[in-house]
Amino acid sequence: MNRRTVLRGLAAAAAALPLGTIPLEAQPETFIADHEKLLKEIAAAVLPESLGRRGTDDATDAFLRWIRNYRSGVAMDNGYGVTHPQDTAPLPFARYAAQLRALDDAARGRGRGMEALSVDERRVLIDRSLREADVQQMPVRPAGHHIVADLMTFYYRSPEATDLCYQAAIHRFECRGLGESTQPPSPAYGRR
Repeated sequence: MNRRTVLRGLAAAAAALPLGTIPLEAQPETFIADHEKLLKEIAAAVLPESLGRRGTDDATDAFLRWIRNYRSGVAMDNGYGVTHPQDTAPLPFARYAAQLRALDDAARGRGRGMEALSVDERRVLIDRSLREADVQQMPVRPAGHHIVADLMTFYYRSPEATDLCYQAAIHRFECRGLGESTQPPSPAYGRR
């Protein structure tokens, strides 16, 4: 028996093995396409009403860009007093999708989709979902426990949320330079 015959046999055997299917929900693009509309309806209920629908949609789009660009296994800043480095964990797309399906099913259980419910009705369903997932507080950064908590954390820790909160152009995470350091931020928040 020669080496080519052995390699050909191994290749044929490997090709015949059932590899299973890769769940499409594990892929960010498919997850986003499947759940973008529902996430925007949820964002309209959990983000500040003062943003208006366009603002909550923009915040959701930013969150979805973050999901699309997220990479697991990346070294994180371990912070003061933490002696061991940590890597970013994979996003739990299957858990996220299940949570969104449960919220959508709960809305449909009321005879309508999430988009047809009032903001207050959405909040009741979202609150119940967060309680069932035992979400006690927002994490420091999106942590994968519940997609609504991660969406809220993503927004409320953003420079835009800081500007809105203080009604000033603070532009958190941007350096204004020493020349401007003694001046208060402009009250015209959100403008660059």
